[in-house]
Amino acid sequence: MVNIKNNKVIATLLVVLLTIICSLTCIVKAESKYTITIYGAGQGHSYSAYQVFDGLLDAEKTGILSNIKWGKGVNAENLLIQLKASNVEVNERILNSEGTDSVPSGSTKTIGEIFKNCTYARDVAQVLELYENDSDMTKAFAEIVNSNLGTVSATSSYEGNEYKIEVENAGYYFIKDSDDLTGTNEAYTRYILHVARDQKIKVKGSVPTLEKTESLDGNVTFKALSAEIGDVIKYRLEGTLPTTYDDYTTYKYKFTDTLSTGLKYVDGSLKVYIVDKDGTEHENNSFEVKINGQNIEVSIENLKDITEVTKDSKIVVKYDAKLTEDAVVGGVGNENKAHLEFSNNPNAGGSESTEDTPEEKVKVYTYELDINKENGKTKQALQNVGFKLYKKEGDKTLYAKVNTDTNALEEWVEQIDDATELFTDSNGHIAVKGLKAGEYYLKETTVLDGYNSIEDIKLKIEEVLIGNEENEFTQSLDSLSLKVTVTDNGNSNETTINGDVSNGSVEATILNYPGTLLPGTGGIGTIIFYVIGGLLIVGSALFLIRTKSLNK
Repeated sequence: MVNIKNNKVIATLLVVLLTIICSLTCIVKAESKYTITIYGAGQGHSYSAYQVFDGLLDAEKTGILSNIKWGKGVNAENLLIQLKASNVEVNERILNSEGTDSVPSGSTKTIGEIFKNCTYARDVAQVLELYENDSDMTKAFAEIVNSNLGTVSATSSYEGNEYKIEVENAGYYFIKDSDDLTGTNEAYTRYILHVARDQKIKVKGSVPTLEKTESLDGNVTFKALSAEIGDVIKYRLEGTLPTTYDDYTTYKYKFTDTLSTGLKYVDGSLKVYIVDKDGTEHENNSFEVKINGQNIEVSIENLKDITEVTKDSKIVVKYDAKLTEDAVVGGVGNENKAHLEFSNNPNAGGSESTEDTPEEKVKVYTYELDINKENGKTKQALQNVGFKLYKKEGDKTLYAKVNTDTNALEEWVEQIDDATELFTDSNGHIAVKGLKAGEYYLKETTVLDGYNSIEDIKLKIEEVLIGNEENEFTQSLDSLSLKVTVTDNGNSNETTINGDVSNGSVEATILNYPGTLLPGTGGIGTIIFYVIGGLLIVGSALFLIRTKSLNK
């Protein structure tokens, strides 16, 4: 006979037991999940984790693995064969005499020699235990693992500037970056080897930066400035190196610079410098320079060949370009853009992989001065009035030579006789293009008959240029104006006129007044006097002639 009561008890016990087992299973499962957090890398990465060794993590989760065997993330058989066949040399480490710690043996050996007696996963792990983090051994081991990958254990998710990888089991994991970072301006992260536990790993994934500036005097630098046609602009490209520079065996470094049509490279002006951490510059001729029209390339296939270069060094390129009459006046300005191509994969086999920095841009603006000459009374345009434009630099007065066909500034001369006399056209207009912000003077050199001459007119072109130091390019001409100062009999009158940003022109109208016809008095009496006087002279002449005739 079946004892129903006992069966109920047994059933109850089974339910409780199953509940406990499920709870324990859930706890074990929960505790066997580990989150590896990677930070310090920019956006665009995608990390995959491969289990190299499977094992049990110590209770304190300090990173000690026991019961080690091969994980599913590697092809163990091929991996062991390649380890034993490797000719890569590393600094050997051995156990100290007490057997408690490892020390350098003082010699180098090949990977193959070091792992020749290994048969099982635990044998390989015991060899690796002798070496320090980021040692030549761990880097070489990671490269061999990369050639023998198996099943992916987990991939990363990106949130809050961090990458998180959640793995199901403890073990020794190989973490690899995305296969394609094209267009991200990022560098690949060096292969990571870590025992899985909840931890954060900061990667050394920095990339070079590029800064481009321009200057007229070689000292004060800008992202945007104004210049005159004929001015020589001094350009400077400054490239940095990544903090991971030491991890690379070869390192490509290439500047590409493009000048706008209105800028012409000055032959022989380009020089390359290695700049030390303390700012000391050393000229270097190891770089290949190619100048092709508006394109400039400065490159070196392996920067590592220059032994004095370190991760703290800067590579600086300096060159000059002249603003020509082909320059854009106002508007979008004359752009000069550059980028830096650099090696971005520190892992072996990645030496051919490169990426570009964001484009760096600078601009040069130039302006046009327009003068209209009018009759001060009738507002009629005055033609064939002559002017010469000049400026002052220190103690010197410089006069403008202008191409009268294009109105473009050609050069400044010290003798006024060598300057170009500009004559107003039928609309009373003259123009000079290719001027920068600053003070100028207009001298009237040919005055129309019947008109008063005027004193020299002071003209001041003023600008507001906007720009920033970030990679996002925002340089622009925000406003333009002309301040005109007219002096008459010692009295000055100053007027400010807004210019046209779109075409870079500043315009002023100069009034010229005709001479004054003054009234007189006693005009009719004078005329009568002249007439009577004339008649008397004629009568006297006739009388003398008649008298001489009678005497004969």
